[in-house]
Amino acid sequence: MKSKAFFVLIILLPLCLNGGSVEKQIIVLFQPDVIGLPIGQRSAQLPEITAPQHVIECLQAIGAIMIARGLPDFEPDDTIRITQDGWVARLPNWAHLFVIELPAGTNRDSAVIIMENLDEVIYAEKNRRGEFFQTEPNDTYFKWYQRNLNDSTGNTGIDVMRAWD
Repeated sequence: MKSKAFFVLIILLPLCLNGGSVEKQIIVLFQPDVIGLPIGQRSAQLPEITAPQHVIECLQAIGAIMIARGLPDFEPDDTIRITQDGWVARLPNWAHLFVIELPAGTNRDSAVIIMENLDEVIYAEKNRRGEFFQTEPNDTYFKWYQRNLNDSTGNTGIDVMRAWD
C-alpha cells in the first residue's frame, strides 16, 4: 500500500508554461529520477520527456501538453544546510517538482487523482494563484498597550503591521 505524504506548499511557482494560465496546470512532486527532460531544457512537450511507460500513459490520459520544472533554478545541493551551531538540516528536494499544463476544459481534479495513484508520485495538486491577505494579531492588548509596535496615525511605532503583511 502506498503511504501518502501531505505537504502544505506555500510556494508561488514563477512559471506559467507557454504563457498559459494556472487554471490549466497541476503541480506534481515525483520520486527521484522518474521524469527526464531533454538535456539543458527546463520544459518539454510530452513526446520529448523520458519516464517509465505507465507514467507516460497516465500523462497521456490526462492530456498533458507540456511539463516543466516547478523551480527551474533549484539545485539539489540546496537540500542540506548546516547551522552555525553545527546542526545539519535537510530541506525538501524540489528538483523533482514539475508543473504540467493541461488542455483548456480538462478536469484538473480528475488529473490530480490519476497522478496521485501512481507510486512514483509523492504529491499532486492543482496550481493556484496566490492571494494577498492581511494579518492582524489576535492579542487583545496589541492595539491599546503595544502602541510602540503600530500606530494607526503612522506618527509613532515601528509600523509592524506593514512589515507582517
